[in-house]
This record gives sequence, C-alpha cells and structure tokens, in this order.
Amino acid sequence: MPSRKPEISIRRPSSAPAPGDIERFVSGQGGGQVPSPPGTATPATAKAKGIHVRKDGRVRRRITAYLPPELAQHLALHAVATGREVSDVVAAAVSAYLTSGGR
Repeated sequence: MPSRKPEISIRRPSSAPAPGDIERFVSGQGGGQVPSPPGTATPATAKAKGIHVRKDGRVRRRITAYLPPELAQHLALHAVATGREVSDVVAAAVSAYLTSGGR
C-alpha cells in the first residue's frame, strides 16, 4: 500500500507589509531597522528578563508564587467566574493589599 502524503497548509501572516516597505527593505533603504510585529516588546523592554508585552500593550513582569493547592484552585475558579485572567486577579489583590498598608 502506498504511503499517504502529509497534508500541508501554508499559514498566512497576520498582516502584510505595504509594498513600499518591502521595496525599501530589500533595497536596503529602510534605515537598517526591521519593523517589529504588533504586540512585541520594545528594544529596551525586550532586554529585561521576564518582561512580557501583551497584545493590548500592557507590560507585565513574570514572577513565580507558590500557593496552597486549595487557594490556587479557588483563585482559578474565581478568575473563570469573573472572566478575568489569573494574573489580573492576583495583580488587583496584591495592589489592594499593598494600598491598605498590608492589613
């Protein structure tokens, strides 16, 4: 039995550059800078370890927190119930805690 060829599909880029931008880049007239894709960090931000720029432009720093399993589950369920990301719920809680003087 002959082997079946794998199905291949080509993904299209999310946004195509303007034809003039392509010509300037290929000819070397683009000033040596390649435009960054949308949602990527700026050069200064990209160099910092653990920094992430979200698609909506919010800059976040990665941290690790260890929680008791029950609290982690309650946090995840609360995030789902409120339609928020876990990191946003944690950021709001930490901000409120620190604003209140840690009480």
